[in-house]
Amino acid sequence: MVDRQKVSPSEIVEKFLRGGIKEKREVILGKNGKSELERFVENLRGLSFTKLRKYYGQFLNIYESWQAEREREEGETISDELLLKLYMLKSLLTYDIARAKKEKRALFALRDFVEKMVNLIERAEDLENSKYLFEALVGYAKEKLR
Repeated sequence: MVDRQKVSPSEIVEKFLRGGIKEKREVILGKNGKSELERFVENLRGLSFTKLRKYYGQFLNIYESWQAEREREEGETISDELLLKLYMLKSLLTYDIARAKKEKRALFALRDFVEKMVNLIERAEDLENSKYLFEALVGYAKEKLR
């Protein structure tokens, strides 16, 4: 049985978004054996890969909107509108949790991950790092959530 308490989404996200390259490497690649992110994916068992992609797709839409804004205005800030859309991801997950029958535990874990990530996004660099982290999560989940 996987020790679900040992892999905290908050610690993973904080380490990746606020840490240096060494911390980022540990989250994605690990030291020996499984990485922290790979172990966290175990908490998502029961969640369909399609549902995970749904949230990743919404995150990518927000990211791409920011990219378009950045090119137009040549700024590095994140607009209030895009921040609001990021916060909406949390509420959409909460809605899915309320409707879920089988995958509640996995959705709670994903919501904790997304909530921590969204709460830490303050700068353009945070948004870019969040994209890489979410992308890595989806990559590890592809194999595990079949």
